[in-house]
Amino acid sequence: MTKQPIGIFKFLNIQTSEYGSVLFPFIKIVFGPYAEFINKIKAFIYIGSIYSFMVALIYLLGNQSVFCNITQNSSIITCNYNVWLYITIRVIVLYFISMFCVRYYQAVWQNKHISLSFIILPQKTDIKSFLWLICFILINSLAGLSWYFLQIRVPNPDWRIELVYFGFVGSGFLIPFICLRFYSVWASVWSGNTVPSVAGIWKKTRGNGFRLIIGLAVWFFIFVFLFSACIRKLSYWLADINYIKMFSGELLFSIIMMAIISFWVNNCGIQKYILDKESADDSGKTN
Repeated sequence: MTKQPIGIFKFLNIQTSEYGSVLFPFIKIVFGPYAEFINKIKAFIYIGSIYSFMVALIYLLGNQSVFCNITQNSSIITCNYNVWLYITIRVIVLYFISMFCVRYYQAVWQNKHISLSFIILPQKTDIKSFLWLICFILINSLAGLSWYFLQIRVPNPDWRIELVYFGFVGSGFLIPFICLRFYSVWASVWSGNTVPSVAGIWKKTRGNGFRLIIGLAVWFFIFVFLFSACIRKLSYWLADINYIKMFSGELLFSIIMMAIISFWVNNCGIQKYILDKESADDSGKTN
């Protein structure tokens, strides 16, 4: 077994635990996604701007503008609240987001040459990305389902039944935190590689809970800060709204959304890079 770093260096280097798992460097897993975003900002500008434009256009053509969530009293903002149209627009947008994830990952983590054809032309990986993103959303939505069941429940006078119910339903809140250890799966999908076994990833990522939760907390803080700042800015525009401001606001919202997604893509990329690097090192030592 290799000698482990001591003190703060435990948080800076890739380590192998006594259980054979790979411990992610704390600084890299928490702040690496944003450092990588800045380092490859040109990739985001090229790819993110095009997909942000398309997503903004889809929302506006479908009368699902972000301004519809801010006001309903505007002469130029047209909103359609039909549930089926709402779902259809979101599914289309999700497919474009899945395409963005593929292009952004391949450009940043596989150094693919960025061109208009690379950004626009469809890939087989797009469909896989779309299906895996749907799985990601559905799995993480189980936490919301748990909250719903706890809200509508009628308290049982028998504390034992109440405790079992709360324990079973409340376990859904743990699912998003468990999923943190499998983010490298999505990186494998975007790269076009074979998805590794769930059991293998679970074993390799053991002991990274604290690092990954802190990383999620930082991402969530940035998510809330950017979107709240954007909504606040757009609410000021309503006093003198016009078609140019409406499209600009929609584009701004889409760019921020793509930036938040790119942070998540980088997190997935970092996990895959570290796990692959450690596997390669182990293979080299064996040979």
